[in-house]
Amino acid sequence: MSLTVNSAMIPHLAASIVYFLGKGVQEISLAPVVTHDPGWSDATIGVLNAQFAWAFEACLQHYRRTGEVPLLAFRTGRTAASSRRSAGAMCSVPTGRTLAVDVDGQVHGCAVFVESYQKFSSPFLRERIAALRLGDFRAPASPPASPVMRTPREPRGSSTTRPASSRPAVAA
Repeated sequence: MSLTVNSAMIPHLAASIVYFLGKGVQEISLAPVVTHDPGWSDATIGVLNAQFAWAFEACLQHYRRTGEVPLLAFRTGRTAASSRRSAGAMCSVPTGRTLAVDVDGQVHGCAVFVESYQKFSSPFLRERIAALRLGDFRAPASPPASPVMRTPREPRGSSTTRPASSRPAVAA
């Protein structure tokens, strides 16, 4: 999945990464906004640095548990996840690697299953599509049942690291 980075989402960057790791997303890439963004400033760069520090801690914990580096910006070479990409399935829906967030906030494994712009007339198909929904991206993450998904430690002395809102930022 790819997060589009603009100045408005910077305070939510690490929380978004943690959220999607909690949903089982194995690969997260970052893409810059390609239009003019007047919100960038020296202060924004400081918040961005703090967010990357928090995201690094989350990814490091994930790596220690799984051996995988989820954020592509932190990878130095091929990992098992990138090697598996072409093996097996013809679609990434069962892997959770590619997500589509609908305008209503519902997260799906593929844009083909997004419901805002289409109707599924078959009850059989509607039932299967409903079972594939991953939830609302604005919903709070469930508390971890095991040490597998812990919230990363924030770097000491940083009050800008964790955003006031835990709502992840997702841009199309």
